[in-house]
Amino acid sequence: MALRASLNKGLTDELKLAFPSIVPVQRPEGGNVMIPDSNWVSGFTSGEGSFVISIFKSNTFTGFIVRLRFNITQHSRDAQLMQSLVNYLGCGRYVTRSENSNHGDFIVSSLSEITNSIIPFLKKYPIKGNKSLDFSDFCEVAKIMENKDHIREEGLNQIRLIQAGMNRNRNKNNKYS
Repeated sequence: MALRASLNKGLTDELKLAFPSIVPVQRPEGGNVMIPDSNWVSGFTSGEGSFVISIFKSNTFTGFIVRLRFNITQHSRDAQLMQSLVNYLGCGRYVTRSENSNHGDFIVSSLSEITNSIIPFLKKYPIKGNKSLDFSDFCEVAKIMENKDHIREEGLNQIRLIQAGMNRNRNKNNKYS
């Protein structure tokens, strides 16, 4: 229980009542901030990364703007590791969340950084599992944006279709699953 109490959100209220004298195991701060190799980064991305496509209202020709974001979120105790991703990948930034949160994010939101750094890196060192499908969709939208097709109604609609089938919305009936 002491180990469980030291992980992430700790013990549930029910467990605290059942084990009132448990003291969480002291966890080392920071730890090893060395990134062992590129395959480790892709594995870390498979488990903790997110590929986000956002569509916002705008005063553009189509009335909308499309933004891509790649991010990895971790507890603030791993801030040094997350900051080392900026140097390792040569792009992005580390952002600490608000005072009420004990998390931070490695974020890449520049289309040029996504297309010139993140996508080539993850194609060379592929991620595994269902997240690879989201990465594939993310790449498709990046290609649409690079070709400037997202500023046309047809391209925007294609992006909406891809976005609607990503992440938790992925199902067998979606063309992009």
